[in-house]
Amino acid sequence: MLQVKERFLYNPNLVLYLPFSEMEVGRSPNLLSNAGFESGTTGWEAVGNAVLESETTIIKAGAKSLKVTSGDQAYTGARQYVLNPTKYLGITASASTQGRADSGNTQNGTDINLQTYNGSTYVSTVSIFARDDAWYQKTVSVKIPTNTVSIAVKLNPNDTAVVDADEIAYFDEVEFTVPQSMSKDHYGRIIHPEGCSWRPQGFLFDGVDDIVTSEFDSVVAKACTIMVWLRPTAVDATTRRVLSNGKLDLSMVNNNLAFSSDYYTTTASSGACLYAGKWVFAAVTRTAANPSVVNFYINGVKSGVANQSSGNPAAGSWNISVGNRPAGDRSCKSVIDDLRVYTDEVMEQPEIQNVYLQTKGQYGL
Repeated sequence: MLQVKERFLYNPNLVLYLPFSEMEVGRSPNLLSNAGFESGTTGWEAVGNAVLESETTIIKAGAKSLKVTSGDQAYTGARQYVLNPTKYLGITASASTQGRADSGNTQNGTDINLQTYNGSTYVSTVSIFARDDAWYQKTVSVKIPTNTVSIAVKLNPNDTAVVDADEIAYFDEVEFTVPQSMSKDHYGRIIHPEGCSWRPQGFLFDGVDDIVTSEFDSVVAKACTIMVWLRPTAVDATTRRVLSNGKLDLSMVNNNLAFSSDYYTTTASSGACLYAGKWVFAAVTRTAANPSVVNFYINGVKSGVANQSSGNPAAGSWNISVGNRPAGDRSCKSVIDDLRVYTDEVMEQPEIQNVYLQTKGQYGL
């Protein structure tokens, strides 16, 4: 039989492994095409009757920049839409550019504009350039609303309602990025941390709107075992999500853990197993039966009523999120680390206890 650590790392049923304490948090690659304008105006469209030109004399980097001249309409400029915008809902995105506003412009409206649209309303976040023929870098950031249907980066020589033709601005080295983190496990899949802070022993979720979102849901309606290390910073009566896909929900409530397979039917560990400032190793097992059978384990020991029903397992309503749900209103007040999900496997108490004994040392236990 494999040793516990080897079994954990090479178990084919391990479908999600997030060792937050070992993860690198950074920014995504640039999600815009032709962001340095070396291919002329390709990938960029004129807004209104603005004129877009490839510039080879007034440049910041490379061999070319973008020259934008306003037309005789309001809010004219250059625009590029971000591909697959719904991947970034609830995530803080940033747009930046090098820009230069012509000193002869009469309107103080040269800017970079990160614009979201929900099907009826545009919301713009802007940063304005001085009109002095000098290059500046400007950055704007915004948390993408969860009802967004499109995201665009606009470069405007005159982003005002005042119609003033022939305003000129130059742009170069444009970026649109989002936070991302690459898992250290053998899957190497990307997740998106929003707001949470890295700590040597995990990610700290602030209990307000922090969340880690993913682009996958591996749990669906299967039997599963979930293991996680938690250190609450506070406990209260709010249902705070540890792991969620909209049907399967593992949450912190008061001093205990709650679990559901269908969002409605809730099971619970025994009371008083969570305390502010104290590490705890939590595990939940669920069968694939209808209704499912659930058991809780705290520090390797069974907790709460045995063989509780958590409702019928169902496919999730969204991809797996950690520390919150996509609406952003159920953030954990906790450090979370070493989250593991196994599917098609209901582990027994001795193996769960062995994992606890193998890992507790790194949390000072």
